[in-house]
Amino acid sequence: MVEDKVKEVKIKSNMDKEGNEKISSKQILQIPEGFGPKIKWVIDLPIKFLFYYVIPEVNEESEPGRFYCTFMLCLLFILIFSFVEVWLTLEISRLLDKDPIVLGILILAFGSGIPDLLDLFDNLKEGESYSAVLQSTGSNVFV
Repeated sequence: MVEDKVKEVKIKSNMDKEGNEKISSKQILQIPEGFGPKIKWVIDLPIKFLFYYVIPEVNEESEPGRFYCTFMLCLLFILIFSFVEVWLTLEISRLLDKDPIVLGILILAFGSGIPDLLDLFDNLKEGESYSAVLQSTGSNVFV
C-alpha cells in the first residue's frame, strides 16, 4: 500500500500540470534495451537532442513572449525538414534514374500519410475502434 503511494508520487513528479510527461536530458541519452529500440534511438537521437536544446519549453510559468519564439522555431524546423525531404526525393530519383514527379508523389504522399496511420494505431490500442474507422475514412477523403 505504501509502495503504491510512493510509485504514484514518483509518477506525478515527472508530470506537468496538464498531465504530460516531462522529458529530461537524461531520458534522451538513456540507451534502451533490445536491438530494434537501440537502432531507433540512434536514428532519433540527433533530432530529439536538437529539439530539446533549441526549442524553449512553454508552460504557465514561462514569460508570455516565449510562445511566439517556440511557434516560430517549430515553423522553421517544418520548413527545413520539408525542404530536405523534397531535396532527398529529387536526389533519389536522379540516383534511380526515375521521373522525379512520380517518385515525388509516391514519397511525399507516403510521408504525409504516416502520422494518420500512427494515430489510427493509437486509437486501436486504446480500444477506440469506431474512432479509428472514422479517422481512416476521414483522412483519405479529399474534396
